[in-house]
Amino acid sequence: MSEHTNLAEMTEQLGEFLRDCILQKGFACPLYVTAASSNGSAYILSYWPGEQGLEPQLVASRHEEGGFKLPIALVVVSANAEAAYMRIERTGESNVVTLN
Repeated sequence: MSEHTNLAEMTEQLGEFLRDCILQKGFACPLYVTAASSNGSAYILSYWPGEQGLEPQLVASRHEEGGFKLPIALVVVSANAEAAYMRIERTGESNVVTLN
């Protein structure tokens, strides 16, 4: 397995993470998500309710050559000051911690 992950794989894991934050942990929108990779690739997104679910808005990004290198740390902060942390070690494997 590669030490890099592609954006589609990370997006799928992020979607599962956000669903859990909202449905299981009661996070309120908007949500702000920061993702940071061990090679310096990073992005910040805000997620707002829309007609077809959550709609992401890019706040800032930096992409190094090769994309996001594993491990990747993600932090979600909600409008009601809830926070959760997820670390993606390998594609399909992650560790989630609620920070409140």
